[in-house]
Amino acid sequence: MGTARLDQTTRLHAGEAVMKWMLACGVQRREGYHHIDCAPGCRPDEIADLLSPAWWESKENGSVDEIVIEHFLEHVPHQLPDRYAHGTIMRTPEDGLVWFMNECYRVLKSGGTMEVAYPHHQCHAAYSDPTHTRFITEHTFGYFDALLRPVRGHGHYPIDTDFEMSNRKSYGLLDHASHLSHPERALELEIMAREHWNVMWECRIWMTAHKPARQP
Repeated sequence: MGTARLDQTTRLHAGEAVMKWMLACGVQRREGYHHIDCAPGCRPDEIADLLSPAWWESKENGSVDEIVIEHFLEHVPHQLPDRYAHGTIMRTPEDGLVWFMNECYRVLKSGGTMEVAYPHHQCHAAYSDPTHTRFITEHTFGYFDALLRPVRGHGHYPIDTDFEMSNRKSYGLLDHASHLSHPERALELEIMAREHWNVMWECRIWMTAHKPARQP
């Protein structure tokens, strides 16, 4: 199932295959992407458990041009489930999100991009979903930037990535704040979202993978 659709979603660009993944896609679809999800009912191109080290180990280094992932990172557990431990309790040195981001970075090509959508941390939806394991802010992604980690005193963290966050961002606004969506009101929106709850429900950021990692 995955292989047949994989041929359709791999395009040629400058003589090279272009591979774009949409991870934990659910029922969302984008033209030209390879859709991956654990739920057969969503009819993805490939059925896979994204928390399985075995699945990631089957993927080649530097083989993917773009990864899109929407509303999944907040569900990643701090420890991988015991079902991957082969009879023993699995305790990786990394937090689950660190492990996941390390794997995304590994499979991305140099210059590859990652688009991430996640709940705004000051929205009730971030807190009310019982399957959420963590809160994510824009500053979370600074931990995955090789230049920012040592500056912020996190150079000793077991993180192998160098993701540079773009200035490009977008936000999903709750209805009562929709009048702030115009670009000219961006500063007003930023202040309101910082000082009040339930202004934004979603944040979306874009990052570029640098390989080899930049040196501070």
